[in-house]
Amino acid sequence: MLMRVNECYFSAKFKLEDFMKKEKGSSEIIAMVLIIAMVLVLAGIFWDKLSEFFDKLWANVIANDPTGDIKK
Repeated sequence: MLMRVNECYFSAKFKLEDFMKKEKGSSEIIAMVLIIAMVLVLAGIFWDKLSEFFDKLWANVIANDPTGDIKK
């Protein structure tokens, strides 16, 4: 198990290093990192509301029995 984790780690590390060497425009990388960071921060801030929304949505889907029409 540990060997597989090490393989995955080193594979990801080499792929990231290769990507960084091939990428010529660092401003695009910085912009992507900032966008991802902003999305994660916003998701963290609104986590309660998001989870409440999806819980209600899932309860609605389950309550409506979407397979009921197929059985008829």
